[in-house]
Amino acid sequence: MIDKRKKTEALMAALKMALPFEADLTPEAVARMPHESGTLRRAVTALHYMGDEGGIMCAIESPDKKQVFLFSLTHLRMLPAMPLAAAVSDYQRRRVRLIGKQARM
Repeated sequence: MIDKRKKTEALMAALKMALPFEADLTPEAVARMPHESGTLRRAVTALHYMGDEGGIMCAIESPDKKQVFLFSLTHLRMLPAMPLAAAVSDYQRRRVRLIGKQARM
C-alpha cells in the first residue's frame, strides 16, 4: 500500500478547504500542457483521489479556461508560504519513494 489512508484523507480534506490554491508545475507537468513552456504557477481548482494507484490528482484550468488538466500532486510544487506545504512535501516524498520501490520489485 502506497498511501496511508487516514493521513491521505486528512490531507485531502485540508487541501479542499484551501481551494483554490496556487502551485508551481514541475517541468514534466509543463511539458504535457500544449503551448506552454517553463515553470508555471497555476491555481488548483479541484482535487480528486484516484485510489492508492493514482493518488491525489489536482485539476488545473488552461489560461483560457477551455480545458482542464489533471496532474498528480507529485508533479506540483507548493509555495513555501502555503500552510500545508510541509504535509504535501511529506506525501510527495513517500509516494515517490514507494512507487520507486515497487518498480524495482
